Amino acid sequence: MQKKAVKNEIKRALIFLGYSVLIVTIIAVLVFFIWFYPEQQISSSEKLTANEIKIIELRNEARKTNAQLVGGLVLLFGLYLTYKRITVTERNVQVAQEGQITERFTRAIEQLGNRKRVIRLGGIYALERIAKDSADDHWTIMEVLTTYVRENAPWPEEKQESEQNQKSKEKIIKKPSEPTKTPADIQAILTVIGRRQWIDKEKNFINLDNTNLHKANLYKANLSKADLTDANLSNANLVDANLVEANLTDADLSGANLTEANLFRADLSGADLSRANLSRANLTAANLAGANLSRADLSRANLTGANLAGADVNGADFSGADLSKANLSGADLTEAILDGARYDKSTLLGHALNQEQMDGMVMRES
Repeated sequence: MQKKAVKNEIKRALIFLGYSVLIVTIIAVLVFFIWFYPEQQISSSEKLTANEIKIIELRNEARKTNAQLVGGLVLLFGLYLTYKRITVTERNVQVAQEGQITERFTRAIEQLGNRKRVIRLGGIYALERIAKDSADDHWTIMEVLTTYVRENAPWPEEKQESEQNQKSKEKIIKKPSEPTKTPADIQAILTVIGRRQWIDKEKNFINLDNTNLHKANLYKANLSKADLTDANLSNANLVDANLVEANLTDADLSGANLTEANLFRADLSGADLSRANLSRANLTAANLAGANLSRADLSRANLTGANLAGADVNGADFSGADLSKANLSGADLTEAILDGARYDKSTLLGHALNQEQMDGMVMRES
């Protein structure tokens, strides 16, 4: 089909070239008869009076003007034909490209539904390529991929009760009994989402709520404003991830590595961050109300303006953290490590702070 289209284009181009040559030839003949032939008539005539010669010269000048006008019109007409030709060609190319993208998309979707994992992986990366090539199809592909994750890696896991009552399902909340590896197809999609382009053209937020992403590798992934409500991200690698304004309400991040992650204004209310590594993470203005931060590493983290009201910080390490303007009201800091933690007059500290902890903290001057 493509070879035939190329041949047709070449044929049209040759026809257009032939017409152009014909027009140029006609113009050349007209110029000769209008411009040069009268000059020869005048020069060959010896019996003409001065007045007659002057009249002929005036007529000749008029012919020159008319010839220039005709030539200009022909030139404009040629330019118009060229413009129309280019416009039609561009439209044909665009239609052909759209047809190819549609064909590629359909084939990739078929691969995504294949029973063999290796073929599904091919479909995932084919969709990524289309998303890079076509900004208009980017968001559609992101929705397809996130829907695949929600359908194939749900959390909490669902158990079918019986064949007689298939519509009634019971959610059984349980963590994997043994460390498991994220399925290859799910991990591939997360990688594609994490490095996606055309983010400024996205119509909505990445939706991965209620998904099982246990031990997923999201290193440096861009998940800004993503919906990860109730997601299982336990033991996940989120080092240097972009989670700005992400919704992680009630998410399971126990044991996750969030070193240097950007959680600016992220919603982590009710989230399980027990034993999580949040060292040097940016939690400025983050909402951690009611979160479980027991034995979490928050050393040198930026918690400026963060809300930790009612959070469980039993055994959490805040050494060197910035707690300026943070709200820790209702948080039990009895066993929290606060050596070198900075605070200011607007910091609302939790209860049960002992003198040793207070002595280890650094008061920032306003």
